This record gives sequence, structure tokens and C-alpha cells, in this order.
Amino acid sequence: MDKRMGIALAICAVVTGVSAYANAITVKEIASHVGENSVIHAEFTQTRKLVALKRPIVSKGSVAVAGGKGIVWQIEHPYQATYIITKNSIAEVDQDGRKKSGQAEQAQQFKQVTKLISSLLELNEKDLSENFSMLSSGTLDQWTVNLAARDTLAKYIAKITMRGGSFVDEVTIEETSGDSSQIQFHSARKDEPLSSRELMLIQGR
Repeated sequence: MDKRMGIALAICAVVTGVSAYANAITVKEIASHVGENSVIHAEFTQTRKLVALKRPIVSKGSVAVAGGKGIVWQIEHPYQATYIITKNSIAEVDQDGRKKSGQAEQAQQFKQVTKLISSLLELNEKDLSENFSMLSSGTLDQWTVNLAARDTLAKYIAKITMRGGSFVDEVTIEETSGDSSQIQFHSARKDEPLSSRELMLIQGR
């Protein structure tokens, strides 16, 4: 997996699941509880561990998930970068909201990754079921979702584990290469309106 795709896969943050037991929590219950199709803002700390490096790479920033419209992922430390994620593309933008040029999003494999990221963050069970076997457990106050990748994605992703309560609290992505990413979310807010800049970015103005 190339470096850019590894970063794209690490962007993530999500809630979904299909229960193996009749009385266990369901995907619809989790999605509704967390805020399916709602606007959600949160801060994040991402810790990426690479087999080739002794020390983990830690980044911090904020994310805005506008259900059904797109995601604004902003890295604020140790460098600044903004990504706009939709079901069909992921684009890096400059401070003026203009997309930076690049060929990565033209590749079919990269498009598959961006669709995955969007499906995860926007709670799209239909798209996720095409790429993962899913299992959920726990209660609405303390749930866990495990996703096992299928087909092509199984070459890169070994496992994704999500935990949360009222919001997504933690996402761990384990790659077949031995690399891993853990994203912890905090200060989550539901239905806080998008800022003018976030709206501009999502609408592609």
C-alpha cells in the first residue's frame, strides 16, 4: 500500500454493525443513537504506528461530518492540511478552499478507498456490507463494532474496531502490513451548524 493510501485509510472514523445475535444491539440502533444523517463535529487525536519506525506518528485536528453530503477532515498538528471526503473522491484543499492538483484520486483503487472512508464516517451500512463482515455487541451506552475486510481490501486491512457510546469514541485500524492507526475522538457535538468555510469546502466552491 502506498503512503497516501495508508493515510487515507487512517482517516477514518465510524459506526456500524450487524449483530450475530437476535437480542444484541443492531446497526440501526447504533446509527440512530449516534446521529445518522446528522451534522457532527469532533476533535481527534490520531496515533499511527509503523513497523519501520520506532516512534508513533501523532496528529491532532478536527472533523465535521455532514451526513449524506461529505466530510471535512482538518489536521492541525504537527502540520496543517484539510481533506474533503465524499463517496467518490478525496481531495486536499489549500487555505482558500481550492483543490490541490494530483493524480491519486483518478486511480480506481484510490476511489475505492475514498468510498470506504465516506461509508464509514456517514454510517452507510449498504456500502460497508459490500466490503466487510460486521459484528456489533454491547449496549447503546457502551458498544463495540468489529469489521473484517473482504476481497481486495482484505489485502490491506486486517481488522477495524470501533467503540463508543453517545458518539464514536475510538477507531482502531489494523493493516496486514503490521502498521496500525488509532483515532480517538473527543468534544463531540451533534447538530452544530457547519461553519461558512466548512459549507464552502463541502459544496466545492
